Amino acid sequence: MVSRILVLAGTREAKDLCQLLSERRQFDVIASLAGKVTYPADYPVKIRVGGFGGTVGLADYICRNGFSLIADATHPFAHRITTNAVGAARIAQRPYLRLERPPWEPYPTDHWTISDQLEDLFARLPAGARVFAPLGSGVLQPKISDLLASRRDVRFFVRIAVPSTYPIPPNVETVVVAKPPFSLQSELRLLRKEELTALLCRNSGGTIGKTKIIAARQLQLAVYILSRPPLPIKVQAGNLFGNAHEAAAAIEARLRLT
Repeated sequence: MVSRILVLAGTREAKDLCQLLSERRQFDVIASLAGKVTYPADYPVKIRVGGFGGTVGLADYICRNGFSLIADATHPFAHRITTNAVGAARIAQRPYLRLERPPWEPYPTDHWTISDQLEDLFARLPAGARVFAPLGSGVLQPKISDLLASRRDVRFFVRIAVPSTYPIPPNVETVVVAKPPFSLQSELRLLRKEELTALLCRNSGGTIGKTKIIAARQLQLAVYILSRPPLPIKVQAGNLFGNAHEAAAAIEARLRLT
């Protein structure tokens, strides 16, 4: 009997999980990508793109399409999607698990300032700093853009994956449009060329984005890092996995028991 699995995707880990599941004939896998995805995702399974309409909408989609399990492999900062997925799994009475890459950890010699509030990190930036701020796709959207503009005594360098239509704050000195991955050598060149003195980023974890952390370490730059939002209790209670192989094994085990 074939079991349908919905993978809430958009990360490298999600792609790895889909690859592993696609190799198992007993699974029919759908990878769901957010509507904001603007470049092709090379997934080895069927793809749907777009939202669900919140928790109830996702639960309805799960039931109508006969999914046996929900695997949430979205970005560590996609907190709303994870919260909706947990609620939808409860409503639909389907097993749920979360695949999330471990966060980065500071070395003893690192100079990290850690906070769970982005506003706090902006407030702690020293006057006159030149800050590399790769804060994700929303960096030039109103919420973060207002924070950038609020520190007129700081110069910012931002990087985005696709061109933005939002106004650029006057103290954002450079905007580079480029897609990951970025090599350590290119990150070091960037930090040196722009004479940047600090890094402001989210603790996304994983290997693709870690080169900026390593580059800041090698240049002994101060790092201001946003910690992850807390996971729902249901995720913390034995449903969290740190790599695709663990998650795939758990999916097999759980569907054998249902």
